[in-house]
Amino acid sequence: MNAFETQAARRQALTIVFWQLASAGIVAIACAVGAGPRAAFSAMAGGLIGALATAYMAFVMLRPRAGMKAAGMTGRFYLGWAIKVLLTVALLVIAFRSKHVVPLPLLGGYLVTVFAYTIGAARSRPRYRK
Repeated sequence: MNAFETQAARRQALTIVFWQLASAGIVAIACAVGAGPRAAFSAMAGGLIGALATAYMAFVMLRPRAGMKAAGMTGRFYLGWAIKVLLTVALLVIAFRSKHVVPLPLLGGYLVTVFAYTIGAARSRPRYRK
């Protein structure tokens, strides 16, 4: 991956994280209006868990390494993905054990970041000029 492609991938990752946070914020506002501040906090916490895991995966995958071959890039992808899953599970377990979190809004905030990731990844593919 050359420098131009790495920069494009970083922009794509930042765009996805932005949309994850924005969508979690919308869910948090809806929870605040419908169920109160504790539900809003829970929804935003779930959204932050999803966005943090995505940002970490992008950081691991897109760290610059000179002369990296395809096999090394593939290994970094799987390492980043595995750490993302472990980080997500650990943070969700910690959040569910908290007495300050409402479970359903927490899951709603997290799930909206999963949908935002999927839609953002499909829509924000890099566009190269010819």
